[in-house]
Amino acid sequence: MKILQKTRKNAASENLATFLDMETIRRRVSHIKQRWSPEIARARATEGARRRVELEDLVLELLGQDTDSSDSSDAESQDDRHGLSLVG
Repeated sequence: MKILQKTRKNAASENLATFLDMETIRRRVSHIKQRWSPEIARARATEGARRRVELEDLVLELLGQDTDSSDSSDAESQDDRHGLSLVG
């Protein structure tokens, strides 16, 4: 399934049945998150932070830059640099 950056008004020339616009994706994610218990939300946020740290370390390694793994290994101590969260 492909993601559209903006909702397209003119679907006559394209088959948009395989596309979802970002507004629909955000609405669906919000609906899913509303059903999470506080414990699940915290666990998902912690896991997301850990994965972002691992991804950043991997990208920096691929770019040939050194990373301080002792600082980045603790996902809970990392600040969310992008300001996003898996919680609500």
